[in-house]
Amino acid sequence: MHPELEAIIAHIRKKGMLVGLISNGYLMSRKRIRSLNEAGLEHLQISIDNVQPDDISKKSLKVLDKKLRYLAECADFKVNINSVLGSGVANPEDALTIGKRAVELGFTCTVGVIHDDSGHLKPLSSKEIEIFHQLKEIGKKGYPKINRYFQENLAKGKPNNWRCRAGARYLYLCEDGLVHYCSQQRGYPAIPVEEYTVEDIRREYLTEKSCAPYCTISCVHQASTADFWRDPQIGARHVAEPPTPPTESPEGRLVGLDT
Repeated sequence: MHPELEAIIAHIRKKGMLVGLISNGYLMSRKRIRSLNEAGLEHLQISIDNVQPDDISKKSLKVLDKKLRYLAECADFKVNINSVLGSGVANPEDALTIGKRAVELGFTCTVGVIHDDSGHLKPLSSKEIEIFHQLKEIGKKGYPKINRYFQENLAKGKPNNWRCRAGARYLYLCEDGLVHYCSQQRGYPAIPVEEYTVEDIRREYLTEKSCAPYCTISCVHQASTADFWRDPQIGARHVAEPPTPPTESPEGRLVGLDT
């Protein structure tokens, strides 16, 4: 929807950086896809939540399939289709249908494990785990394999031991032009991007984030992978609530987890 999207993409490429776009896909016409080609876009991800729209999400395969066909026909950039499993997903089989359609059109596919509306991570059911592994198998080509071990643990409600480089390798900009860690952790460090310096990047690169063990943001996982083994982090910043050991509720939900 941004009126200068192509200009932003072209400027980033001119600086020698990689450019990826996450979109709901609603405005993907043939003309727009070709303009993204010309701007130099390298990667597009669209998340599709279900096969038929429902009260929770309208981002359905039924609504977006025509847009996917346009992308298969016109896009010079890589396209990944992400589906979801976990809390709030009424029909987990939809994720498999979406993944198969993505591969059929020549795209890669991924699956995300989502937390519930209270911010807690719920381990997948045995049925969801089966679908999860089927999606991993059909989506094994390309970059999505980078963060498979993250997703495997999250699917079981287990923490990941890693070094989050949000605020350094990964910059999340809100609509006000402020740099945050990610969409789930706004307010840190909340510095205007035009004022964000190399010193800020170095500080956040070395800053441990307390929310990291149960983080579900795959973009940050992937961006941080290159530095997973380098430079231990210090000076932990406790964003949101500090993670606490999970306990089992009567309903079988793990509680006490940060997203």
